[in-house]
Formats: sequence, structure tokens, C-alpha cells
Amino acid sequence: MLPPQFVRRLLAPLLGLALLVGAAGCGSQEQDSAGTPLDEPVKVEHRFGTTKVDEVPKRVVTVDMPWTDVMLSMGVEPVGHTVDPLMPKSGVPWQDLPADAKPLSTADGLPMEQIAKLSRT
Repeated sequence: MLPPQFVRRLLAPLLGLALLVGAAGCGSQEQDSAGTPLDEPVKVEHRFGTTKVDEVPKRVVTVDMPWTDVMLSMGVEPVGHTVDPLMPKSGVPWQDLPADAKPLSTADGLPMEQIAKLSRT
């Protein structure tokens, strides 16, 4: 069995990613057409309730550099990504982010309103 501290450290970023994917999916239907439907909906339970994902998200925002690496390795191009203040401003050489991906500061917490406005141009 995994130690509780390990489970909490692993679960928190996963839930954060799920919440961001859900928040990134919120927006005007005029802005983005519907994504590709999933064969079976995915439900993610978290402390605020349950988030149901019926289609492949069209807009993804990554939180923390390792999640950006994961999304890029799976062929997902994020519309936004959080920046690590300890890393170079030019980014890290192994990440090939889209030119229009917006860097987001988390100095004052997650900028949810900025995230909700992001779209692929």
C-alpha cells in the first residue's frame, strides 16, 4: 500500500488537471465547435463534486511543467501553460510549445478567468 503522503501528492495535481480541463471546456459554443465525442463518458470525482467529460477537450491548459511535458508527449498542444519562476524565461529546450500558447503566472493562484478566455486561434 502506498503511503498517504504519496497518494495526496499524486492526487492533488491530477485533480487540478481535471478541474482545469473542465474549466477550459467552459466557454461559448460560438468560440469552439464541439470536440470529438468519447465512446464512454469519463467521470472525475473531486472535493467539489463530479466532473463529467463527454468529448475530447479542444482546449487544454497545463499546470506545472511535468504536465506540460506529458501533454506534449501525447500530441496535445496546450492553449496555455503555467510558468515555473525558477526556470529560464525562454522556457526549457525540450518543450516545443505552440507559438500561441499563453504562459500563465500562478504567483497569485490559478488565473481561472484568463484560462476560461483562452482559445486556439
